Amino acid sequence: MATRDFVRAVRNAFLMLAVLAAVATTPALAAPQALLAEAQADMKALDAEVKPGIPHRLDLANPLHYRYITETFKRAGKTPENSPQLFRTLENGRDIATAALQKNATRPNRALAVNAAASDGIQNLNFIATFSQDNGTGSSPAKARATLSATQPGYQATGISSVAGGTTSTSIVMELYEVETGKVYATKSGSQFSQGTDFRVQVEGQVPAADGNPTTQAKGLFYYYPANAGPTDPPVVYVQTFQDTLNPTSACLNQPNYCVRNASGNCTGSYETSCTNTKANTTPIKLCWYRGSQQECDYWNSTAHPTNFVFPLSGSATFANTVVSPPAGVTSIYIQNPAGGGCNVYFQQGTVLEQQYWTANGQTISWNYPASAFPNTGNCINYYDGTAANLWVTAYVALNGSQGQEPPFGTLNFTSDRTYLGTPGVNIIPPLYIMQGCLAEGTEITLADGSKRPVEAFTGKGGESVKSADGKTSEVHGTTQGTEPHPMIRIKTDAGHDLLVTRTHPMILANGLPLQARYLRVGDELASLEGKARVTLLTLEDYKGKVHNLLTQPYPTSGTYYAGGLLTGDANMQQSLASVGERTPLRSRAEIRASLPKEWLQDFDNSPDP
Repeated sequence: MATRDFVRAVRNAFLMLAVLAAVATTPALAAPQALLAEAQADMKALDAEVKPGIPHRLDLANPLHYRYITETFKRAGKTPENSPQLFRTLENGRDIATAALQKNATRPNRALAVNAAASDGIQNLNFIATFSQDNGTGSSPAKARATLSATQPGYQATGISSVAGGTTSTSIVMELYEVETGKVYATKSGSQFSQGTDFRVQVEGQVPAADGNPTTQAKGLFYYYPANAGPTDPPVVYVQTFQDTLNPTSACLNQPNYCVRNASGNCTGSYETSCTNTKANTTPIKLCWYRGSQQECDYWNSTAHPTNFVFPLSGSATFANTVVSPPAGVTSIYIQNPAGGGCNVYFQQGTVLEQQYWTANGQTISWNYPASAFPNTGNCINYYDGTAANLWVTAYVALNGSQGQEPPFGTLNFTSDRTYLGTPGVNIIPPLYIMQGCLAEGTEITLADGSKRPVEAFTGKGGESVKSADGKTSEVHGTTQGTEPHPMIRIKTDAGHDLLVTRTHPMILANGLPLQARYLRVGDELASLEGKARVTLLTLEDYKGKVHNLLTQPYPTSGTYYAGGLLTGDANMQQSLASVGERTPLRSRAEIRASLPKEWLQDFDNSPDP
């Protein structure tokens, strides 16, 4: 087939094909489920509305969508008897949407693709994060691998739901489906209550030997009921599919990358060139908005909020098959906030990938996005306030098939989420740390000799020593400065301390543990020059002046110093604290149950422990 004709065929195919709480899971199916004729017809009809690789929102007033949702849940073991509130919310959502259609004399919506307009700003993420062929080796430990045959392909797919503000209930159903035979040969489902900020379900399975080599489709159904929804509000439901895919034989993400640092730990202005997914990469790549120095940060903008996300993104992947030229497919780049939701900083759902960014050369596809390709739409940057966020780079690209072979697709999976370490086809890359957290200008810092100096007077160029924890002293290795868009926190104590800090600046408790300032409570005891001091007042305060911070240990070691007489953490501690500071603490099953509205209790009680 000529390249031009193949691209046209790919385009037509896209048009026609249509993740710490109580979790209920279902095991992968022991044997394939052959769908009834009606269910198989619904599956094919929905596929005609859904483009592979793109999440689509379903309309509960659409009879096809409603049947597909309820039948999928029933296949996964959820019924009106064991999950009554889930089905009540679906029925209520259908009734509300149907009434609106009748009032406006309109028709139900087809599956609505997530598009560029919908992706501007902070959004709830519901998507298939990984889909790869395992070639019969299995993506889980040896126990699962021993059950798979090398003669039949195996697949894995992972769905993630991450909702800003959390949910009362989230459910995901992941299925592996044979397009030609109409069999669902693996299902995994899960439900989560009173969290919903980072919930995921992974399914894996092997194509049954008797079925030959059918086309495998991964389907993800995502349901969530927002935490702030009322008892009569409708739920939100998405679906996404991927179809038969090949993993790269090799892959490399070389940007963003770590800045090359000198013996003092300062950035030299040049960048490492090795692939971040092929080396130790647990240290976050540090991005600085509003504040920070080029010496401290890997990528930075020190004067104001940037108009884009300031980091470039480039890499390459090689497949066993040649890549269609010009490249065709779908790509999504997300930054996921551990507090829930995130921003889709780049999303292309057309069939031909933008040639200014993507190139194909034989079996290799390469991409090279400048920082300007990732705009700060909807002021997304403000949402990453002192957090270590997960970067997701996913793409679904068209490959050339051999004669008589259905043209396959290749999948690119790059993620900062280390829970996928060892999953075939998934490349682990560093998290992104967004620097926010400083002291107000004029804050007095205690020097090694006991004298005081305002924080803005430090240069970080050597010869400056400050008092630190446990009676020690520390050299100042660097400084940061900028402005703060959020209200700051004024801390007052019974010993007369009065300190103004940003929300994510680390404060040291009297027991030695660090804590972001926003998590302080009146009555907490802080470490001070005098020993300890009890917090008596915490107030929010708008602040228009400059904010500053110090580095008192070589990067990335955490350091401390005394600000306004209270022991605080330096910029490096700020970064290390951010990786856990946003995460919801583990709660017992009883605590989760106590937090739920009464109408959800039966669903929760019927959901076993994970």
